[in-house]
Amino acid sequence: MIFGSQFIGSVRLTQIMIWQIIWTPLIWLPSLLLSLERPRLLATLNVFDAVGYAILLLVLVPRLSVMGAAVATLLRFVLWTLMAGAIVLYLRSNPVLTEELA
Repeated sequence: MIFGSQFIGSVRLTQIMIWQIIWTPLIWLPSLLLSLERPRLLATLNVFDAVGYAILLLVLVPRLSVMGAAVATLLRFVLWTLMAGAIVLYLRSNPVLTEELA
């Protein structure tokens, strides 16, 4: 073990947190929405993200402590991905927008 036995408890936490790297490419969504002049849609996304994350933290942290925070954060990224996918599908189905982008 590189860092010693006092860090053994952080192994599981790191295993959960490492999955957040998958969602790093989705940081383009706010810029896309702003460039498409959709600030209200971005604000709505941010409100749902904040409320959902707060609920996850309130439910999971008292039960699981630090692991609850890690799981809540991971689930937040999953929810963000689902919302981003829904927004992209909505934008693609909008014929006016599709013509503007072509």
